Amino acid sequence: MSLLGQELNPESYAIFKADMVVKGRDVDNIALGNTLTDPAFENRTFHYGLSKKTIHPLIQANAGCKYALAA
Repeated sequence: MSLLGQELNPESYAIFKADMVVKGRDVDNIALGNTLTDPAFENRTFHYGLSKKTIHPLIQANAGCKYALAA
Protein backbone atom coordinates (compact mmCIF):
# COMPACT_ATOMS: atom_id res chain seq x y z
CA MET A 1 0.00 0.00 0.00
CA SER A 2 1.26 3.48 -0.87
CA LEU A 3 0.27 6.66 0.88
CA LEU A 4 0.40 9.88 -1.11
CA GLY A 5 -0.70 13.30 0.04
CA GLN A 6 -0.80 16.93 -0.97
CA GLU A 7 -1.28 19.82 1.44
CA LEU A 8 -1.88 23.49 0.70
CA ASN A 9 -0.95 24.88 4.13
CA PRO A 10 2.86 24.98 4.62
CA GLU A 11 2.64 24.39 8.39
CA SER A 12 0.35 21.35 8.00
CA TYR A 13 2.60 20.08 5.22
CA ALA A 14 5.67 20.26 7.50
CA ILE A 15 3.85 18.46 10.33
CA PHE A 16 2.56 15.79 7.95
CA LYS A 17 6.01 15.23 6.47
CA ALA A 18 7.64 15.04 9.94
CA ASP A 19 5.01 12.52 11.03
CA MET A 20 5.78 10.38 7.99
CA VAL A 21 9.52 10.46 8.81
CA VAL A 22 8.81 9.28 12.37
CA LYS A 23 6.66 6.45 11.00
CA GLY A 24 9.34 5.41 8.49
CA ARG A 25 7.24 6.25 5.43
CA ASP A 26 8.47 7.64 2.10
CA VAL A 27 8.30 11.44 2.34
CA ASP A 28 8.73 11.83 -1.43
CA ASN A 29 5.04 10.95 -1.69
CA ILE A 30 4.05 14.12 0.19
CA ALA A 31 3.68 17.31 -1.87
CA LEU A 32 3.10 20.94 -1.02
CA GLY A 33 0.56 22.71 -3.18
CA ASN A 34 -3.02 23.11 -4.30
CA THR A 35 -4.66 19.83 -5.29
CA LEU A 36 -7.34 21.55 -7.36
CA THR A 37 -5.16 23.84 -9.47
CA ASP A 38 -1.82 22.00 -9.44
CA PRO A 39 -2.24 18.28 -8.62
CA ALA A 40 1.12 16.72 -7.73
CA PHE A 41 0.06 13.17 -8.62
CA GLU A 42 -1.87 13.87 -11.81
CA ASN A 43 -0.40 10.93 -13.72
CA ARG A 44 -1.14 8.36 -11.00
CA THR A 45 -4.16 6.05 -10.69
CA PHE A 46 -5.77 5.62 -7.28
CA HIS A 47 -8.18 3.09 -5.80
CA TYR A 48 -9.27 5.40 -2.96
CA GLY A 49 -9.21 9.12 -2.31
CA LEU A 50 -9.76 10.93 0.97
CA SER A 51 -10.37 14.58 1.69
CA LYS A 52 -10.83 16.59 4.84
CA LYS A 53 -14.10 18.45 5.25
CA THR A 54 -12.22 21.77 5.39
CA ILE A 55 -12.06 21.89 1.59
CA HIS A 56 -14.90 24.45 1.35
CA PRO A 57 -12.57 27.52 1.63
CA LEU A 58 -10.45 26.05 -1.18
CA ILE A 59 -13.45 25.95 -3.51
CA GLN A 60 -14.14 29.65 -2.96
CA ALA A 61 -10.45 30.51 -3.40
CA ASN A 62 -10.36 28.58 -6.68
CA ALA A 63 -13.70 29.63 -8.17
CA GLY A 64 -12.18 29.61 -11.65
CA CYS A 65 -11.15 25.97 -11.32
CA LYS A 66 -12.87 23.55 -13.71
CA TYR A 67 -13.41 20.89 -11.02
CA ALA A 68 -14.39 21.29 -7.38
CA LEU A 69 -14.98 18.87 -4.53
CA ALA A 70 -17.31 19.55 -1.61
CA ALA A 71 -17.64 17.36 1.46
